[in-house]
Amino acid sequence: MIDGSKNASIRAIKGMFIIESLSGYRMMFSDPDSFHCFLPLDVDARLLGEEIRRALESSRTMTIEEAQEYRISDARWSQWVSTMLAHTKISNEQKLFQKMALCNVREHDGLIVFSPNIKRRGSAWEGRGEAHKLSLTSSSDSLTLGQFAIEAIKKCVPAVLA
Repeated sequence: MIDGSKNASIRAIKGMFIIESLSGYRMMFSDPDSFHCFLPLDVDARLLGEEIRRALESSRTMTIEEAQEYRISDARWSQWVSTMLAHTKISNEQKLFQKMALCNVREHDGLIVFSPNIKRRGSAWEGRGEAHKLSLTSSSDSLTLGQFAIEAIKKCVPAVLA
């Protein structure tokens, strides 16, 4: 983002976390050219925190031209969906998004803020609002970061974690 923030997302589906960097210019996009990883839902919180930190570090600010290309690129969207389907072993795009939770993560001015979302329909989500956000200092250790991520995912709708 142009304000120097770093952005990532955490998605949760049955059995798996999907962590990825978000890049862009004002508006953030999944960045298939940057960091992403797949972890089991029972992953150690410290490892989860380490991978979220890697995703944040890999977030990048794009030029306006790059961001416009990402925004309108059907090929990039298809590439992202294909990658997710291959790793999750889910048969199609509709089933992929059907019970997927999404939490955005933003690091800026010494804080990491988790923003849980509500799934609306298809691949569309909406933020739950300020009351549901969780924040901690950027200097927090990986274990604490992972624990906050798990709590944030629990605030997402649909509920993937108990």
